Amino acid sequence: MEALRLSNELLTDTERMLGRDHPTTLTVRDNVARWTGYCGDHAGALRLYKELLTDRIRVLGQDHPDVLATRENIAYWMGK
Repeated sequence: MEALRLSNELLTDTERMLGRDHPTTLTVRDNVARWTGYCGDHAGALRLYKELLTDRIRVLGQDHPDVLATRENIAYWMGK
């Protein structure tokens, strides 16, 4: 799907320009995980969200709203 391809291209650019731990990069990683799942790779989406959760906790803290949203997404994709 085109959205996944574009999101992956954007991820490459944001990681290069801002770094892997920048909040914007973390948001782009969230988008890549979502589009991965929407394209039918549910296991891939789950794996990406689990990786993202670890990094979001480290960068943003345990109680940040984005961490909670990532946990919700993990639950969602586990149910697929």
